[in-house]
Amino acid sequence: MCYICEGRRRYMNKIFTKMIFGQLLILLFPLISISCDDALNAPTTISLRSRSYSFDESFPPAGVLAGDDSEGSLGFASGAVKSLTVKMSVSLEVPVEEVSLLVIPGVLNVSTRNQDPAVWGPQNYPSFPMPDGTVPVLEAALTLYSDIGAGEVRDLVVGIPVAILDEPAGKHDVVLDFTGVRWSLFVDGTLYDNDFAIGYLVPEKDLSWNINPTVVDKASLWVPGLEAVQVNGSGDHDRLAASSATGIQYWTPPYHNAWVGDVAAIQYHGLYHLFYLFDRRGHGSKFGKGGHYFEHLSTVDFKDWTEQVAVAPLEEQWETFGTGTPFVLHDSLFLSYGLHTTRIYPREKTSLPEQWDYLNRNGKTGFFSFSDPEGKVPDGTSWSVCMDGVATFERSRKIAHPCENPSIFTDEEGNLRMLANYGAKGTWVSDDLAGGWRCIDPDFPKGGDCTFPFSWGGYDYIVGGFSSLWGRLSGRDDLPWKDMVASGEDFYNGISVPSVTVLDDGRRIMAGWLKMRNWGGALVLYELVQLPDGALGSKWMEEVVPATEGRKLLSKNIGDLAEFTVSNPSFMLSFEVEPENPGEGKCSVRFLPGKGGEPCVWSLDMVECRAQYSDSGNSKEKTLAEGGRVAGAGDYAVKNGMSFDGPFSVRMAVKTDPKFNGSIIDTEIAGTKTMASFREGFEVGAIQFEVKGCKIKKVFASKML
Repeated sequence: MCYICEGRRRYMNKIFTKMIFGQLLILLFPLISISCDDALNAPTTISLRSRSYSFDESFPPAGVLAGDDSEGSLGFASGAVKSLTVKMSVSLEVPVEEVSLLVIPGVLNVSTRNQDPAVWGPQNYPSFPMPDGTVPVLEAALTLYSDIGAGEVRDLVVGIPVAILDEPAGKHDVVLDFTGVRWSLFVDGTLYDNDFAIGYLVPEKDLSWNINPTVVDKASLWVPGLEAVQVNGSGDHDRLAASSATGIQYWTPPYHNAWVGDVAAIQYHGLYHLFYLFDRRGHGSKFGKGGHYFEHLSTVDFKDWTEQVAVAPLEEQWETFGTGTPFVLHDSLFLSYGLHTTRIYPREKTSLPEQWDYLNRNGKTGFFSFSDPEGKVPDGTSWSVCMDGVATFERSRKIAHPCENPSIFTDEEGNLRMLANYGAKGTWVSDDLAGGWRCIDPDFPKGGDCTFPFSWGGYDYIVGGFSSLWGRLSGRDDLPWKDMVASGEDFYNGISVPSVTVLDDGRRIMAGWLKMRNWGGALVLYELVQLPDGALGSKWMEEVVPATEGRKLLSKNIGDLAEFTVSNPSFMLSFEVEPENPGEGKCSVRFLPGKGGEPCVWSLDMVECRAQYSDSGNSKEKTLAEGGRVAGAGDYAVKNGMSFDGPFSVRMAVKTDPKFNGSIIDTEIAGTKTMASFREGFEVGAIQFEVKGCKIKKVFASKML
């Protein structure tokens, strides 16, 4: 049965005489049955690392908390505890109200409860509901005492929606592990959630405990904690890895609360490396300090992707990473990044004052190692170097510059350069990666968060952050950089912090994230397009276009208005727009909600060369130059860079996922302009086409795999 169904209906009276674009007839075509085509393109694949772990019980536990006894105590040495492990055998039943499983006062509280399915929050629990719609969760709160500032006592909570498990009901082995840096939750040998610590455990000398024997058979406590060893096995549950099944475009890491943050990419010896800041809880980890670090994906052909080991994992409590850039120096691959230590420690307790003092006295930056004899914690620019050219990176543990979002690259002569963002500014040069950076232009760039320079067709470009793009003629260092955004040359398409990579075949690929949760979202990739005047546009990157099946012809010709119902919320549309007169006409696609959310209207005005997303179609949204918030990926407009002199094509991808709590609507216009939007809480139930001064032809739809 066709997944998008169409009926035809003609209204013989004139009740409806005025619509958005004038007098339109409403057409609902009769059901058509057309044989399915094969999948339009092969799906991309992602080989994920194992999420399975084992714990070597090489020494006995500090205590066994037997399920036959509901309470007890353990003798305990006083003082801070830097690591511990708890292993439990738990029967997870759906709770009516909060149920405590294990309580160690002042140390740990493990419980189950029911989450309100309408409240998603940072943990994103309702993405995995039970069949009856309830959202039971398992949580473990670790009480940490911090010595930073005045000191705080806070609970660090990890948890899962119980429905994420293959067999939610029944007995499960639960392991809770605190390493001093990470607080992690494992179920049946699989890692499901973790967070990053600020502070340590300070238990009482006599450690009391209370266990719920009706749901916990036994629990054992190890102090110090056990070592978690990653193993191959069957712990990679299908549901945990489900987000990788539909390919790399719109991908998120395979956890219920995990997202893609800032992306930094490069092609090195034929291998495309995509580094991204791993984000849990929409910047809410590490007590709201972010807790970001760089994960790593790679591919040779953009069809088959491999998840590599983390390039720069968090190793200390004071660490949290900002964005950076990959670069090649002396034929070795590097990844630069910023340490954002001032999110955790006051500036005077970091190495920043000493770095700035050295710079001001010497006119260049100095060398600072992570081991400060005065006890100051590091902050600023650091890097990792690839040891095997593929996946094995080693951290330098050096500080080169006080910039906390560095953009390091090499110019055509192989010289080191840096565009400084956040914590510093200006253009810098150096003969040595580890220090000696000199500022040669203190006034440029003017912001950008993270900037990527590249050249193309006689022009130099610098793209930066959420809203910046500069350009000038190549080889003309005497010319000022042109603010291409201010001049209305719309380049941003909903993407946040785009990274631009020049491929060996000459193509320019833009990768970034589409905002969903505060400071994270889904991964997106596009191919850049250069127009004759040097302006930049974008189109879908064919290698990563999501695979589809069941291609259907919905209509050969729409001259007024047509409506279609939708039975699968993730699908692809393609159609041709034929203006009656060159450069004239209007059309729109109205996505009507199925299960919830406000309507989403994509509309195109060929006279103004303007396209937009809105919730009604009646408003005029703003472009970036007009003050619109394009990187918010909600309602916004784009102008210019599109040609409507003759027929042109439009492609639209609608991606809905329970984890998203909403839908991505991604549009490609005339092969030169893309624009993506995330509609929270929205699922498509029907679509309407509206046209004026043009026709929509050859409307095809297919189900997204």
